[in-house]
Amino acid sequence: MIFEWDEIKNETNIKKHDGISFKIAARVFLDSKRIEKYDEQHSTLEEQRWNAIGLVEDVLNEYYSNYDIR
Repeated sequence: MIFEWDEIKNETNIKKHDGISFKIAARVFLDSKRIEKYDEQHSTLEEQRWNAIGLVEDVLNEYYSNYDIR
């Protein structure tokens, strides 16, 4: 898997979410037992948004993300 993000948004996310960077949050997608749910409320025709719950460094985390499968 290859993850890409806007570095300015990443810096904002770090400040907004107690130091959690996109690099750390992306690790939830490496959890083979993660649970993903389509976020209909925040999705648009141009961008699908998802909620993912999974382990990152043995800690259960919930992340909200948009991503494209390429």
